[in-house]
Order: sequence, then C-alpha cells, then structure tokens
Amino acid sequence: MLGNSEFEKLSAKYGLSHEFLNGLFEEIKSLNPKPGEQFDDKNIGSYSNDYEAYVYFDNGKLVYQPNKVYKEIKISEYYQKLLEDKSSLSREVHDFLDTKISNASLLIKTIRERNLMYEKTIKLLCEIQTKFLKHGNKYLKPLKLSDISSKLNVHESTISRITSNKYILTKRGIINLKEFFSNKIDSDNDASSVSIRFLIEEIIENEDSLNPLSDENIKEILKTKGINIARRTIAKYRNLLKIPSSSSRRKAQ
Repeated sequence: MLGNSEFEKLSAKYGLSHEFLNGLFEEIKSLNPKPGEQFDDKNIGSYSNDYEAYVYFDNGKLVYQPNKVYKEIKISEYYQKLLEDKSSLSREVHDFLDTKISNASLLIKTIRERNLMYEKTIKLLCEIQTKFLKHGNKYLKPLKLSDISSKLNVHESTISRITSNKYILTKRGIINLKEFFSNKIDSDNDASSVSIRFLIEEIIENEDSLNPLSDENIKEILKTKGINIARRTIAKYRNLLKIPSSSSRRKAQ
C-alpha cells in the first residue's frame, strides 16, 4: 500500500498520521535500491561465472579479459607424422586419419574464428557505449544489431546469435549484451528510448511531491537538456514505467 501511496488505507489500518506516512515514504524513496553496487570492485570474484569476459577501462583504454581461457587445441604430432608416412599405412587407415585430421583442423579454425568474433563484437559494443558502460542507462545511445553487423561486415543474424543470452562482467556488475542495444526515439537529440525513460523517471523522482510535474512540464525540462520530444511520447513512457499522471500523484499525497 505504501508503494502505491495509499495513505488513507494505511492511516486507517495502523492509526498513523498522513504527515508521518508521507515522511516515511520520502525517506524510503531516498534509499539506494542497490546498495551492493558500492562494493562492486571488491566483490568481483563473487559474481556468477556465466559471462564471456571481464571488461573495464584502464587509464581510458578498454581492457578485455576472456572469462573462459581455452587451452590451445592442437592436432597430435604423432598422427600427423603417421599420416605423412604413407608406406606404413594401409589405404583405409590413411584415408581415415586424413579425414579426422581435416575435420579437427576445421573445428580448430571455427573455434578460433568464433572467439575472435566474440571479442570483436564485445569490444565494439563497449567502445560505442562507453558512457553507458561507465555510468548507466542514462547514457545509452541508440544502437541496432545492423549497426554492429555492418561495421564488422557480417550478417545481422550472426550478431544476434553472438549477443543472445550472453553477458559481460563490468565495474557496474554483470550486463546482458542485449542491453547495449536501444531504438532511437523521434527526437532532435541523439537519445535512445532507454535513456529517455530513465530521465523521465529521474525527473519525477526529484519533483516536488506537493506539486507534481505534468507531462508538459517534463517536456520543457527535457527540452533544456536538448531533448525535444512530444508530450504524448512522454505520457507513453511514463505509462510504461507505471508512473501515474500528475493529477493522480497529487491526490496520493
């Protein structure tokens, strides 16, 4: 009930004053919902191992550390030499070894290319979304799968497969690679839909609770930040965030 600002029900049920409940509500809103983030640097080892790489910046330079260090796969020298000595092998054994060694060589090549593509993709994502990686959703740029595929000269489906259910470890915690992508909104500013939603939520969180901001007010505030979007777009994102209208927020006080 407190989360929905149902102060009347709370007051009747527990015999608490509206002033006390409002103060309690404001105090709870001021708390950090993710207090563990301040200990990220100290607890890197406690994260799940289900991520592709640890990515961070050292003096402005991107550092990429693969999580899974694969032992270099090699073809047995014994069988390679055996294959070269045709006189000691029957035709059947020779053909068998030749096929198996060819298949193994192809597998090794495929694994190397896959790992290299993972690294290229992750590095490119991090270079494009550096501010998002360092500071969070507020700084996420518009980015599509096709943007990455064209830069790496591969099919879009390849990037989709590489980033599907894949994660990296960062100073901010584990991030799903899909979080690096966001559509561009219809705005004069190069802003993503994710960053706009974050800004709207931030603006409303910091509003005067006794005088909630209307969608038009929020539109004007965003305009001062160089973001020009329609009031109906703000209303749409506010609804997606499950934030009531200004009149409903005022009644809740």
